[in-house]
Amino acid sequence: MLSGDKIIEYWDNQPATIDGVLGGYQEIDEVDVQTSCEMLEMARGHISSFKSALDCGAGIGRITNSVLKGRFENIDLLEQSTVQITEAKRRLKKVVRTFV
Repeated sequence: MLSGDKIIEYWDNQPATIDGVLGGYQEIDEVDVQTSCEMLEMARGHISSFKSALDCGAGIGRITNSVLKGRFENIDLLEQSTVQITEAKRRLKKVVRTFV
């Protein structure tokens, strides 16, 4: 089992790109995005508010950018890799409320 430090080291050494976070896939699968959006819509009746979202293990913010943006008023990102969250800040500084 990998320790927390080893996991952070792994992600800090991956390119902060779609290709890097998806392990060699150069683009996000549109079916994956569409399915995630559909799941959120199905949950709409069971969620009291679509006001805030927390993207845990956010990486470079690909889910925030492709699924959460435009559906939630406030989005916060939580990511343990400094390299990945720095790229997320660059990409999403106008969209995300808090980067941790």
